[in-house]
Parts: sequence; C-alpha cells; structure tokens
Amino acid sequence: MTFSTAEMPDQTGHVAIVTGGTAGLGFESVLELARKGCHVIFTARNKARGEETIPRLKQMLPPAATSIVENAVADNADLASIEVFADAFLARNLPLHILLLNAGVAFAPYQEIHGVELTLFVNHVAHHLLATKLLPVLVRSAPSRVVIVSSGAHGTVKTLDLDLPGDE
Repeated sequence: MTFSTAEMPDQTGHVAIVTGGTAGLGFESVLELARKGCHVIFTARNKARGEETIPRLKQMLPPAATSIVENAVADNADLASIEVFADAFLARNLPLHILLLNAGVAFAPYQEIHGVELTLFVNHVAHHLLATKLLPVLVRSAPSRVVIVSSGAHGTVKTLDLDLPGDE
C-alpha cells in the first residue's frame, strides 16, 4: 500500500503536535500538515533547534501556512520539560486532533535517566507521559489520532545482553 500526501484531506481547523519536528520524518510531517492547513506545534529538544527549523519551513511553505506553525521546547530526556510543555499546551485550551510521537534517539551510549536506559526513556517513557497528559483533550477533540513513529534500528542489534551495568 502506498500513500501520497496529495491524498491527505484538508486539515484546516485541526491542531497537531509533532514531537521531534526539527529533522527527518518529524520535519516532513510538520511540513505536509501545514501545507494542508493544520495548525502544527512541533517540539525540539531545545530552543535553538526549534528556532533554526522555522526559517527552513518558511522557505518551503506558502506564506499563509507559516503563521500556523509554532515551535516549543520539549526534551524527551527530561520529564520536567515534557510536563511543562504539556501543561502549557493544556492551558491554551486548544483542541488536539493529531499527536504524532516521533522524537527519538538510536545508538546512544548507555546512560540512565530516572533508572531507565536513555533510548527506552526518550523513545517510549517520555512519549507515554505526554500522551497520558494530553489524552483528555484528544478525547474531547474527537475524532483524533495518536500516531507513533518507530524505526528499524532494533534490527541492527545482533545479540541481546540482559546483563545491565549495576546488575548483581
């Protein structure tokens, strides 16, 4: 089955959040949703990355679409950052029709955040927190969608070593 953005219906009046919207699939999702009229709020892990993305989007979008794209900081490696972003969004009393959970890391050196390995934390735990906090507004905004983006990076793992650092 193939998909073309030409098949995507008009999104005027809809609101989307795209995590990790500064590059790759996240960036392309922001671009295509905005082209279809969707009000898009994309997240970046820090303010600088988000601000660097806006001019690239403006070059590629029609002028009317640039006013419906916003960036916000939400670092998936920092639960407090996710909480602040979610609370700020909820305070705006906007509907939410699309939550596209795209931000992720792969091949990072072993590191723990709150006792959880970094990749698992960033790619799953942080997104779970964000989706849970935003679930009530998604329900109120129905029909709505939560879209989870993944990759084939797991396929590069040849063996699974369950002896984690610190295990006795």
